[in-house]
Amino acid sequence: MKIEHYVEWLCPGAFFPEEFSEKLESIVDDLSLLEVPRDVYAFSFYDVKIVNAYDEEGQPHEISSTINKSCRYIIGETFTVEQIKALGGDFRILASNVEQYETKSGVKTHLGNWQPLLEDDVVLSVNEIKFKEPKIYKNLSSSSTVKEDKI
Repeated sequence: MKIEHYVEWLCPGAFFPEEFSEKLESIVDDLSLLEVPRDVYAFSFYDVKIVNAYDEEGQPHEISSTINKSCRYIIGETFTVEQIKALGGDFRILASNVEQYETKSGVKTHLGNWQPLLEDDVVLSVNEIKFKEPKIYKNLSSSSTVKEDKI
C-alpha cells in the first residue's frame, strides 16, 4: 500500500468550476509555501491510497481510493448577507442565495467571482498566498489577482 498526496485546484468555469489536481511531493503543512496558480480561486488537499490487488484471473492491478479530504480554502474576502444587501442593486439576488447557506456569508474571490461560504471552508486573503503562473487562463495578468476594485 502507498499513499500519494494531491491538491485540487478550482478555477471559474462557465457554470461549474474547472477542477484539476496536481500530485504533491509531500503533505503541505505551511500554506505560505504553497504556490497557487493565479487563476485558482479555491483549493483543497486529499490523499490517494493505492493498494495492490488481483483480479478474477489472478492478474495484478492497483485499487485506489480517495482519503483525508481537507477543507476548501477560498482566496478572497468574506461578506455577510447584510453586507451583500448593503451593496444594493443586483446584489439582492446574491444576498438571497447566500441566505440559504448555514453560514449566511459569501466570499468574493480574488478573481471577482462569488462563492458560498460553507461550514468547513477557510477564507485566505491574497496576502497569505504565493501565486504562480495560471493553469487554465493563460492570458490572466499578474495584476488581476491582487487589484483592489469597487465590488
